Parts: sequence; structure tokens; C-alpha cells
Amino acid sequence: MVVPGITFPMQALAAEGVLEEVIVTARKRAEDIQDVPVSVTAYTGDQLRDAGITNLKDLGYQTPGVQIDQSSGAQIWIRGIGQRDDGARLDSPVGVYIDGLYIPRKDGQLMDLMDVQSVQVLRGPQGT
Repeated sequence: MVVPGITFPMQALAAEGVLEEVIVTARKRAEDIQDVPVSVTAYTGDQLRDAGITNLKDLGYQTPGVQIDQSSGAQIWIRGIGQRDDGARLDSPVGVYIDGLYIPRKDGQLMDLMDVQSVQVLRGPQGT
């Protein structure tokens, strides 16, 4: 599942050696990333900009376990789960949500990440 709204917890080290609190909405409510019982990679808008991530395909290069191909629409794979069929009318096995709205078709999932506050990538069996 790919959800706009992510931060890099490894880079959240403050000057005093205390980790900055990272809030994610992976389970449709605001929680500290340390307390969420799912594997989450989170990026803030500033981190996306600093890393040069401008679209969903760039996100695949920077996120462990995520591969994004652009041959015909988005082909998103997380931990080896994805779909090779190029049918644009098929729902992807990887869920993509923009501001809580589900994008079901592969041809609508590959987008630019302009003016995004955060992106969250969840790995696991969670559904909608």
C-alpha cells in the first residue's frame, strides 16, 4: 500500500541526540511511527524535495522493498507482491491512496509528488 504522507525516521536525529517524533496516519489515525505495528517508511515533503523525489517512480528507487515500473501505467511491487498484467482496467494488488482517496487503476497511480506534505509506504497485509 502506498499512501502519500512519509518521513525518514533515521534522519530525524535532533542536535541533542533525541529522536524527533514522527507522526504517521498509516492506520487512518495519527500515531507515533514507533508505536505503529506495521512496517512503515515515511517521508516528509522536505525530505522528498531534498532527495530529489519528484514522482512515484523516484520513490521506488529510494524505498526498500518497493519497485515501480512504468511500462504501461504503474506496476508497483512491494516485497515481491504486484501484478505483471498490463491491463489498465485491472485493480493493482498494491493500494495507492491520495489524501485518503483510493486510486484503483494502474493507469492513474503514477503521478508527480508536487506539493505533498508526506508519503507513507506500508508493507504487509493491511487492507482498506
